[in-house]
Amino acid sequence: MNPRYRILKKHGFIKFEVEEKRTCERIAVEHGVGSATVRRAEKYSRGIDAAEEAVPGAQEEILTGHIKATDEQIVALASIPKEERPAILEELKKKKSDRDDTVLERLKPNRPPPKPKPAPQKKKPTATENNTASQAEQPETSV
Repeated sequence: MNPRYRILKKHGFIKFEVEEKRTCERIAVEHGVGSATVRRAEKYSRGIDAAEEAVPGAQEEILTGHIKATDEQIVALASIPKEERPAILEELKKKKSDRDDTVLERLKPNRPPPKPKPAPQKKKPTATENNTASQAEQPETSV
């Protein structure tokens, strides 16, 4: 903290501090959750709003469980063009076994494929290990 600021505050010239927090952090503190939870809820809310915009009444159906969808699918609805949302919502109303996966393919997140794990490398022996290995190979000589 700036020394001049400390002196001014100590003598009463500065009576309050403005602590700037992001809105999600302020809401998180108010509700006792993490800021990431608030950001996830915002994305989910945007998806529900997109569904309601496409099909009136969809919001209530999602929140009551009549439309069964994962959180990721609801979030993805916000990024789907408006014209395609009604068809996707109709598929989500069906039982999972009756759904057409080609329609729902658009809701899957575009994640890059996982990186292959590197093959474990052989550990190089240390100098002390080399000495003990070479001693073990040499036959004992009796004097």
